[in-house]
Amino acid sequence: MRSLGYKIGVGYFVLVSIGLVTSIFAVYNFSELGSSIEPILKETYQSAINAENLVKALDEQDDAQMMALLDDPDTYRVYYNDARDQFLLSFERARQTSFLPKQTAILDMIILTYRSYLQSSDSLFFLLRDKRKIGTASNYQKFVARPLAEELKSQCFQLLAANQEAMTLAHGRIKTRTTRVTATFVVAAMLAVALSLFASFRFTKTILGPALKLTESVRKMSQGHLNQKIDINTDDEIGELSREFNKMTERLRAYEQMNIHQIISEKKKSETIVESMADPVIVTDE
Repeated sequence: MRSLGYKIGVGYFVLVSIGLVTSIFAVYNFSELGSSIEPILKETYQSAINAENLVKALDEQDDAQMMALLDDPDTYRVYYNDARDQFLLSFERARQTSFLPKQTAILDMIILTYRSYLQSSDSLFFLLRDKRKIGTASNYQKFVARPLAEELKSQCFQLLAANQEAMTLAHGRIKTRTTRVTATFVVAAMLAVALSLFASFRFTKTILGPALKLTESVRKMSQGHLNQKIDINTDDEIGELSREFNKMTERLRAYEQMNIHQIISEKKKSETIVESMADPVIVTDE
C-alpha cells in the first residue's frame, strides 16, 4: 500500500530532482564557458604583452647604442646584449601565442629585419673599438642602425595591431559562446519550469481529485441522496476511506429500506385492527 505520505514524498522528490538537475546543468555549462574563455583571453592578452615587450627591448637596444657612442662601448654592449636576449625571448613567446596567418607573416618580417639589425649593431660596436672612428660610428648608427630599429618598431606596432584584431575576434567568439550557453540555460530553465508545473499538476490531481469526489459524495448524502458510490481505485488512505464510505452508504440504504418496511408493516397492522372493530374505540391520555 502506497500511503499519501509516500506519494507526497515522491512528488517533492521529483520537484527537487528537477531543480537539482537544472542547477547542475547550469553550473556545468557556465564552467565549460569559463574554461573555454580563459585560454582565449590568455592567448590574446599574452600576444599583446609580447608585442609590447618587443618594442621595449628594441628601445633598450637603441638606447644602449646611443650611450655607447657617448661613453664606454664595452659597458653598454652588456646592456645591449641583455636587451637583445629579451627581444629574442619575447619573439619566441610571440610566435608560440600567434595563431592567425597575419600575425605569423608579421613575425616573419620582424625576424628578417632583426637579423639585419643585429648585423648592423655588431658593425657599430666594432667601429666603436677604435676611438678615431667615433664620427663614422655615429653616422653609421644614425643612417644604418637607427632606420632598421625604426622599421622594426613599425613592424612591432603592426603586430600589436594584429593582436588587437585577434582580441576583437576573440571577443566575438566569447560573445557567441556566451549567447549560446545563455540560450541553452534559458531553454533548460523553461523546460524545468514546464516539467515542474506538469509534475505539480499530476501530483495535485492524484491527491486532490479523489478527495474532491469524496467531498461531493458526502455533500449529496447530506441532502438525502443515499445512493452514492465512489469509484476510487487508489491504494492509499483516500482509497481506503472511499471503500469505507461505500460500505457506510450501503448500510445506510439498508437501514432506510428496513425502516420503510417497518413503517409500512405497522401501518397495515393499524389499518387491519381498525377495520376489524365493530364499534369505534376512542383512546385518550390523562
